[in-house]
Amino acid sequence: MCDALIAVGGFDGSSDLASVESCFLPSSSTTWSLTDGMQTVRSAAGAAVSSGRVYIAGGSSGAVAHSTVESFSARAHPITSDVLQCEWRTEPPLSEARMAVSLTATEDGRLWATGGWTHGRGATATVESLARDADAWSAAPPMRTARCSFGAVELGGAVLALGGSGDAGPVDACESFDPR
Repeated sequence: MCDALIAVGGFDGSSDLASVESCFLPSSSTTWSLTDGMQTVRSAAGAAVSSGRVYIAGGSSGAVAHSTVESFSARAHPITSDVLQCEWRTEPPLSEARMAVSLTATEDGRLWATGGWTHGRGATATVESLARDADAWSAAPPMRTARCSFGAVELGGAVLALGGSGDAGPVDACESFDPR
């Protein structure tokens, strides 16, 4: 992995994107460079870094939610070190398609997909994890509060879910889950 800020996918005001952009740090310029795009066009996806790979999960294209997960290992281009080179691979899909999902990596290398929005149920409290080199996600205890579009971070091995939106509006609750 390299020292860079990385932006994946998104929405440009008219279309969902598959683009990947990077800005290397420290740098005398704040120039963003485009690189090899994702396999799936998506906005509202979760992203996390684990074991030197960037993982992108869920999201949506238009009104269609995704269960797909993809990852890439990134390194600086050997000649022009301010351009990112990506080696992509397809990862096991989430158990259900959801957008506005949060993705968090914990110290043990696991990925945690928490919450999100599904077409059938709206905001969800679903939690699932993917162990390093596993071929499927495993169900975990659900969050107490269904939410989407929220922040999630790892702190001391626990996953913290902060704020977001629920079916009835903004969520002002924070909760934590310690998988150990």
